[in-house]
Amino acid sequence: APETERPVESAAGRFVASAWQSRGEATGDVRAQTPFEAADVRLVPTDSTDRRNVVVVVLESVRARSTTPYDSTLETTPFLDSLARRGMLVERMYTPVSYTNKSLVALFAGIQPSPELRVEDSEGFPGGLPAPGLPTLLAEHGYRTAFMTPATFAFERKDRIVANLGFEEAYGATDFPTEGFTPKAYFGYEDRVVLDRALAWVEEAAAEPDPFFLGLLTLSSHHPYDLPASFPRRRYHPRDEEMNDYLNSIRYTDAFLEAFVGGFERLGLLEETVFVVVGDHGEAFGEHGERTHGNVIWDEALHVPAVVYAPGAVEPQRVAGARSTKDVLPTLADVLGYRVEGGRLRGVSLREPVPDDRTLYHATKNARIGLVLRRGDRKYVYWGGRRPTQVFDTRADPEERTDLAAETPPEEIRAVEADLLGWRFGVGQAYERARAAAVQSRPDAALARRSRGMEHVPRHLAP
Repeated sequence: APETERPVESAAGRFVASAWQSRGEATGDVRAQTPFEAADVRLVPTDSTDRRNVVVVVLESVRARSTTPYDSTLETTPFLDSLARRGMLVERMYTPVSYTNKSLVALFAGIQPSPELRVEDSEGFPGGLPAPGLPTLLAEHGYRTAFMTPATFAFERKDRIVANLGFEEAYGATDFPTEGFTPKAYFGYEDRVVLDRALAWVEEAAAEPDPFFLGLLTLSSHHPYDLPASFPRRRYHPRDEEMNDYLNSIRYTDAFLEAFVGGFERLGLLEETVFVVVGDHGEAFGEHGERTHGNVIWDEALHVPAVVYAPGAVEPQRVAGARSTKDVLPTLADVLGYRVEGGRLRGVSLREPVPDDRTLYHATKNARIGLVLRRGDRKYVYWGGRRPTQVFDTRADPEERTDLAAETPPEEIRAVEADLLGWRFGVGQAYERARAAAVQSRPDAALARRSRGMEHVPRHLAP
């Protein structure tokens, strides 16, 4: 919680952020909502600890409604659908922010991304995360860790984010043989460029006595959805060519996923591995007048596919309730049989129920554009006072067409606005303090990196 009172302006009037310290989670407790409480989290082995390998595949720009498990009439992801039938399918998984470099923090560290617009000054600042990532936590138990992506690490210093999360090895667009592979706009290559290197790394890591943790971020389904000319396209939409390209790019990524997981089967590693396949964020196609993602606050950009597949460890089931990608870390700790100690994670294992009125928070990449509080089926969209707050019933109105603000008590809306502003302030404070602590502990290195930038470090990444 902040040490001094700091007035915050809201549509509901001015209030003092420090006043939230004693009001409880449901009303925006700064201490409850900031990532500080996870700063000293560690994983403790138990009698049921199962040292399986862990693979998290993050699907770039893939929204739930455009995949087969969430729309059985849409044949875009037959392989993902087969995994969902054999594993856990999360019905309502949401990302806190519809932006890749911020969503990675929620996925791999289980905390809210920073409300700051500039990733380089928050998630990508050297040592700037206010909590350890899962790679750090698993490395403490002997796991070898690596992150791979066909994307370049140069954009917004993704290499720093990966280092902050604790990955020991990292491989990006410049680390793979690229001849014969299709470039992806200006920031990488098609997904298959990583396939051989990823499976070679897996085979090498599997030969060691300790397990491994591999994070893999795809790229092909990112706008502008360009694919290899040899990939056979289907017509999904009679008129919208961009939507056709998008859905075909998802089908391409599904084929890549099938080849990737098939490599584990050939290596005899399926029974020893936990797979999580999850979207980083979705994509908008004008449903609310906006396209792509980033500063899109609607569920076409927030609702993502999520499947957990672990033969012998996870039973086939559908997971109900409002879930967050921040739940991935506690889910893996649960499946692996580790107890979380030393701090508190806001996420909840997908094997545990959540209350019907669970509260989730979302923000645009620039958190001053839009904030969302989701409580059960109720979704409140706050626009920073530039326009009235909107209210939706996402169960009765999943496309978010009918604004219920006029029939919502004004005091309810004011309370939500104050809650969101207190929450945003508290999360921002967590990142500010983490950055200050990083500079204080390593001032020369931190400031030097910030001023001149780090060149991509493709192997062992310095924190």
